Amino acid sequence: YFGTYKDYKGTQDLHTPPQNENVIKSFTTDIALTRILSKGWSIEFDLPFAANSRTTDLEHGGLNTTRYTTNASGIGDISFTAYKWLLAPSATQKGNIQLGLGIKLPTGDYKHKDYFHWNDSTTVLAPVNPSIQLGDGGLGLITELNTFYVFNKTFNLYGNFYYLINPRQQNSVLA
Repeated sequence: YFGTYKDYKGTQDLHTPPQNENVIKSFTTDIALTRILSKGWSIEFDLPFAANSRTTDLEHGGLNTTRYTTNASGIGDISFTAYKWLLAPSATQKGNIQLGLGIKLPTGDYKHKDYFHWNDSTTVLAPVNPSIQLGDGGLGLITELNTFYVFNKTFNLYGNFYYLINPRQQNSVLA
């Protein structure tokens, strides 16, 4: 679950008044199937399900008008990733580093539509805000680094570094 109500332009908080805040809620369930192979290799299939909403007045008639909610729910962008531990895994090792390389498929609906209320009598079916779309519409290259280190019985360190390379500058949805 993720929820937010603050608006930023870059790193600057716009201090939006409460009656005009854009409230975004995102519920995601990720189903991942991992197959451990020999010699430190593994492969993973990842299937995300999301239920997202955005409540705002700005997209429904303008500032200080009635607030409405748009929704997007369904399957997100599916991915396949291969992983390799750099050190041979063992039960007694104190740390290791794992590299991952994969592909993200454009399976999430990046053109999902819902109804926008322009005034009390006019509603329009249009694409929802990109912040709640189920996908980005592009094929992506996944790069990942996972690492851990066991200091003692009570303190361990774990890191995950993930970067998605998407060659598309813009999807085909008009703003």
